Amino acid sequence: MTIFTTKRLTLKRFLKILKWAGLTILFLIIALWIFVQTPFGQNWIAGIVTKRLSKNLHTKVTIKHVDFSLFNRMHLEGVMIEDQKHDTLMYAGEIRVNITDWFFFKKNAVLKNVAIDNAVIKFQRTDSVWSQQFLFDYFAPSGAKKSSGGGIQFSLNKLIMNNVTFKKTDGWVGKDMVIYAGSLKLDADGLKFSGPQYKIKDLLVDQPVVVLKNYTGKRPRDTTAVTVAVDPDLPPSMEVWNTGNMLLQVDNLKINNGTFINDKETKRGTFSYFDGQHILFTAVNADIKNARLGGDSVIASLRLSAKERSGVEVKHLISDVKMTPQGMYFNKLDLLTNRSQIRDYFSMSYNGLWDMGDFVHKVKITGNMNGTSVNSDDIAFFAPALASWKKTISLKGRMKGTVADWTGRDLDIAAGNNTLLNGDITMTGLPDIRQTFIDFKANNFSTTYEDAVTIVPAIRNVNKVELQKIRYVNFKGSFTGFVQDFVTFGTISTNLGTLTTDLNMKLPAKQDPVYSGNIATDNFMLGEFLGDKDLGAISMTGTVKGKGFTDKSLNTMLDGTIRFADYKNYRYNNITVKGKLDKKLFEGFTAIRDDNLHV
Repeated sequence: MTIFTTKRLTLKRFLKILKWAGLTILFLIIALWIFVQTPFGQNWIAGIVTKRLSKNLHTKVTIKHVDFSLFNRMHLEGVMIEDQKHDTLMYAGEIRVNITDWFFFKKNAVLKNVAIDNAVIKFQRTDSVWSQQFLFDYFAPSGAKKSSGGGIQFSLNKLIMNNVTFKKTDGWVGKDMVIYAGSLKLDADGLKFSGPQYKIKDLLVDQPVVVLKNYTGKRPRDTTAVTVAVDPDLPPSMEVWNTGNMLLQVDNLKINNGTFINDKETKRGTFSYFDGQHILFTAVNADIKNARLGGDSVIASLRLSAKERSGVEVKHLISDVKMTPQGMYFNKLDLLTNRSQIRDYFSMSYNGLWDMGDFVHKVKITGNMNGTSVNSDDIAFFAPALASWKKTISLKGRMKGTVADWTGRDLDIAAGNNTLLNGDITMTGLPDIRQTFIDFKANNFSTTYEDAVTIVPAIRNVNKVELQKIRYVNFKGSFTGFVQDFVTFGTISTNLGTLTTDLNMKLPAKQDPVYSGNIATDNFMLGEFLGDKDLGAISMTGTVKGKGFTDKSLNTMLDGTIRFADYKNYRYNNITVKGKLDKKLFEGFTAIRDDNLHV
């Protein structure tokens, strides 16, 4: 009996001790919980963690202030991580996170709101190793097998950034990138971080700045590489954007007052006109719908305005657009610049943006033009040789090629006040119109002398004939050659009469015209054209070869029939001519069957 009573007392004592031990542990847990919930406790723990990280990483990791809830909220201030050379890798003035309640018990957790203020993130290197590689190595799993469950999967609903900068300085390769956002508001509605596909509902970026710089890096050239024969008809190696084959979709993207800089190292200064090696766009405002990045293509419905350093201004650009590293393609286009408007379809293709530095020769243009008006002052931003043209051209039709070598089909062109063109044309050699080869098939071409000399100023230098007496010209046929050395075949109607020609004409500056070929005239006022008061109208068919038109310079072989010719107020009829006319002296055969004169 005594033994039984002793055992019962011992059990009671054990239960009492266990009770007090349990209460003590509970109290400690509650005390620890309360401690962790206090700012003092949270910052004390953060201090322990950052000191340990600083010691293990051999660098400096600091957090000025911490305030968090273990279940759904975190607020950090003054977060800084230095690299092992004591340069800042990351700094954030404030980071605020609101996450799914009890997220650590969930398979899928949602970052409901993430806010980052006054932050700088740097990626930098001067050799083959990035300065933050030590972080990747420290946190990388060492030989651990991945769990089949995959851990917690995070997704994002809303992200807000203010005064945030991302800097990538790659002195090894020679490519730097800076992306800055005055403010950024992203509504993702469940943006998942796993996988290569990302979908964003709304993205608003205020005062963004994107700076790209290319220069000679420190990486040595690979002199051991094997040279492979390349087909000369194939383009050179192309720039790539999306090496990771990411798929990104943004339903609504709005950019306010942005800046874009693309700068390439050159041994020269920046051109005063558009310089493809030194691009600077400011006042970039864009409203973009259904933007999608897939492969190396960006497609979107775009409304944009911007100003470039050279002076060219995009007042508005409305289009369905596709962009790749090698081109820009605009469908349903309405582009309004300083003095021009381009509509319908337009594209520019190139090997890379650096080709913009030689826009005239390297950028290939394709356009289907309707309601298009191009001013030469706008083209002069890219081809300054056209700055003196001062012309506006209205276009309809299809165009393809570079500015220096282009072809137009089914064209309707209006230039100046009275110049109209309908037909096909190829021009090679621009912007120097005097060295430009023209192949022109005209269904109809009409102009006036006033328009002609503004379009081709070299015409003013032709002083051996009275070109200014031709007030208007209508031409149907073909024109092949240069403006001062050409072959023309067709019918020319003027205020002085009509000519049908198959003629090679040379108009050297300040020299006598040289010509050869077949010509027919119908009541053409030859005297008025040559400035000779004794001559009147002439109707003839024949072959001519020679030079000069005046009685002091004329030296021509003639073989033809003159139906009539007016000379000193008398009309001579039915004249057959074969011989040489040298100034006023004719040597050869002439027959005249005139009612009043027979020779």
